[in-house]
Amino acid sequence: MEDKIADLYLQLQEVRSCIIILQKAIENESEEIGLSDINNYLTIALDKTNNIISVYDSIQKTLSTGD
Repeated sequence: MEDKIADLYLQLQEVRSCIIILQKAIENESEEIGLSDINNYLTIALDKTNNIISVYDSIQKTLSTGD
């Protein structure tokens, strides 16, 4: 269970990093970060978020069954 919690924490940090990069790109209207890069960062954030939800659900099931 501790491994799952550590994994959640790491993935949340990765999602936060993606959001920060996207925020900076929007604030600065950065030409260094193109639309395809923005799409990639959004895809990464979405995939990580889906995985976080899956791990959270797994933890909830474990806690409710007492395993």
